[in-house]
Amino acid sequence: MYQALFDKYAAPSGAHVIDNWWSTESSSTTAPPPVHHPPPPPPPPPIRPGSAGKAMPGFDIRVVNDDGEEVARGSMGNIVLGMPLAPTAFRTLWGDEARYYKSYLKRFDGKWMDTGDAGMIDDEGYVHVMSRNDDVLNVSAHRLSSGGIEQAVSSHPLVAECCVVGIPDALKGQLPFAFITLSECAAGAEEEHPSSAIPSDKVTAEIQSLVRTQVGAIATLGGIIQGRGMIPKTRSGKTLRRVLRELAENAVHGEFERPVAVPSTVEDAAAVEVARGKVKEYFESMGHKHKAIEAKAKL
Repeated sequence: MYQALFDKYAAPSGAHVIDNWWSTESSSTTAPPPVHHPPPPPPPPPIRPGSAGKAMPGFDIRVVNDDGEEVARGSMGNIVLGMPLAPTAFRTLWGDEARYYKSYLKRFDGKWMDTGDAGMIDDEGYVHVMSRNDDVLNVSAHRLSSGGIEQAVSSHPLVAECCVVGIPDALKGQLPFAFITLSECAAGAEEEHPSSAIPSDKVTAEIQSLVRTQVGAIATLGGIIQGRGMIPKTRSGKTLRRVLRELAENAVHGEFERPVAVPSTVEDAAAVEVARGKVKEYFESMGHKHKAIEAKAKL
């Protein structure tokens, strides 16, 4: 989807999408875009759409698995910084060294600084930031970016907004599960968003086809819930995937009314209850599918 949008809007005019990656705790740009200085050469590396660029001199950017072992180029994993860190990097959190160690270094025993981001480094050393670590789905031992699946779902012309989370599955570990809001044109002659939490067979099949084509069959959705005003966000506009994930996980076990942790930064807490109602409607109607998969895995 990224490349298609770039080819449509940027390439014809010669425009560039310039990305970069850094963090507050690094206190410096970590993977910057190339800077085009006037001669003399050598010229900077070319901009690569979808990439934040290559590592800034002085920063050792790696991609590792959950055991801290470096993965092959092109493979998705945890984006980390090698030690020692640059002089600009944090050493404490408000003077609390123990808290800093627990937050950023403990996970990999001090060998790597955990940035909290997930992605990959390609064969030429370009860094691709795909999502946050807690947004990565583990499907049949494959690490999938929820953001990548969301791009595929959002490429459907009738999907105005979506969020993809993982729900527990006894066979695959997790299944990608989508929450979608349809655009105004989706209702056809109707003015209101379809009231059912379950999309039409046509929309479901089209979305599944897009996911399989753009991401792969491994990312086939375990289910889709549709509704308006049910995707909670923070006041800064970030989707609260964790809240929707908790609601879906609880529903798999029939715990529709179980409380979920909603941060104080939520923009509209009512969206959580709208989502709860839609989740309940979906799983009361379609939940047998997930229970059948779980029962089959136990045989």
